[in-house]
Amino acid sequence: MVELRVFRKELQNGLDTLGGQLVGIRQMIATNRPMDDILAMVEIDYRQVVSITPSETRKGRTFPVHKRSWLAQEVAEKPLGFFGSQDMLDMLKKEVAILKKLDRCNYITKFMGITNRNNQISIIMEWLPNGDLASTLAKVNGRADTSFKVSQL
Repeated sequence: MVELRVFRKELQNGLDTLGGQLVGIRQMIATNRPMDDILAMVEIDYRQVVSITPSETRKGRTFPVHKRSWLAQEVAEKPLGFFGSQDMLDMLKKEVAILKKLDRCNYITKFMGITNRNNQISIIMEWLPNGDLASTLAKVNGRADTSFKVSQL
């Protein structure tokens, strides 16, 4: 019971931190602050992201997720496709800005950066050895109970 209380307190602290970061993100989007250099700030040289043997690919919600290595750590590479139009680049910049803001939260998969290989953009995130939360819950419970709320703790 004591462990559950400690976990609840840690989780609440993380949610409070996340809430403060979301306010900043909303303000940034509402004021449409320039984010021209955000992609350059997070770009990873695609030659540094290398395949791992044996390779592993998982089905993501929208795109496949490939297990790779970057700077001697396991990472997930998620190809997003071709970003040719300015609207798509603006959308990517906003998403990257949000991911960077959320980077300090321990309860969200860590964002490492993006790669650009001939305008084929991939996002590089922390590799989760057990997969995503829904898959893990499904393995443990036989189904993914996404209705669980923090208030139930």
